[in-house]
Formats: sequence, C-alpha cells, structure tokens
Amino acid sequence: MVNEFSAGMEDLLWLVVIAFVAGVGVLVVSKRRGADARTTMSRLAASWLVVALVGVWYLTLTPVGDSDSHPGSNLNLFAHVDARNVAANVGLFVPLGFLARIAWVGARRPAAKALGLCVAVSLVVEGTQWVFGLGRSADIQDFALNTLGGLLGVVGAIGVLRIATGSWIGTGPGEFGGSALSGSGTGETPRL
Repeated sequence: MVNEFSAGMEDLLWLVVIAFVAGVGVLVVSKRRGADARTTMSRLAASWLVVALVGVWYLTLTPVGDSDSHPGSNLNLFAHVDARNVAANVGLFVPLGFLARIAWVGARRPAAKALGLCVAVSLVVEGTQWVFGLGRSADIQDFALNTLGGLLGVVGAIGVLRIATGSWIGTGPGEFGGSALSGSGTGETPRL
C-alpha cells in the first residue's frame, strides 16, 4: 500500500512539474505577444487543462495488473459505494471542470461546454475500460461521480470568476479601472 502511494505521489509530482513548465511557457509567450490578462488566463487554463487530461488518461487508462483481464463492470448505480472511490472519482474531475470553464471564458455557453467535456471524457474512459479491460473495470458509479466532480469544478470556476469580476460584491467590473477579466476597464460586463 505504501509503495502504491509513493508511486502515485511521484506521478502526481511529474504532472505538477509539467503543469508548471507549461504555465511558464504560456506566460512568456503571452507577455511577448502583448496579450491582455483575460487572454493570458484563458491560455493558462487551457494549457493546464491539457495536462489534467493527460493525468486522467494516465490514471484511468494505463494497464494495471493483468492487462489482458476484464475484471467486469458495474451497471448498478446504487451498489455499495466506497468512500475512497467517491473521493478519487470526484476529485479527478474537479480540476477538469474548473479548468475547462476558465479556459472558455468569453465563449458562448462555457459552463455547458465544460460540463459536456467532462461527461465526454468520462464516457470515453469508462467505455475504453469496458471494451479493452486493461485490468480495470467499467463502472456506472465512476461515470456518475466523474460527472459530479466536473460539475463541482464548473460551479467552483463560476464562483471564482464572479468574485474576480466583483459581480457578487456589488461592484461592476470597470469600477476600479477594470478587472483582470473585463479587459479595457470601460465597464462592459465580461461574458462569464
């Protein structure tokens, strides 16, 4: 159990290092091209979203144990729920929902797009586990928990963006010279 935990922490550390390097690269390129804060934030979130997608792929679709085995599937949504499984599946998709929502700032229906991405990724993961096995089992509970995690991430991102623009604390985005999300400071409301 300790070796599995250590290996998992080492994998997580590599993802953090990759995300940091990608973030620095995005910041340097954005600075050189004179991008505004909103564009830079969106690019940064998009680069971290790619790293998070790679992490989801690695943690859910790389073979484990006897990779030729098909350990089965659980199509009962209300079967026994393990707290560790809930935490892992919800926690895995919170960053995806959060980063996807931030990456699509200014897009049309960004929350729906972000949640749609989470649902699609979860379907691909569970479908791949069901078809190919990879020593993993497809589970309807995992799909539901992944979707819940994505939804929580989207809601969290909406809250952060609303607070950043001042729309929940009674100040408009241009009132103090423009927020990081409004761009010009002219008082126009950014599309959240």
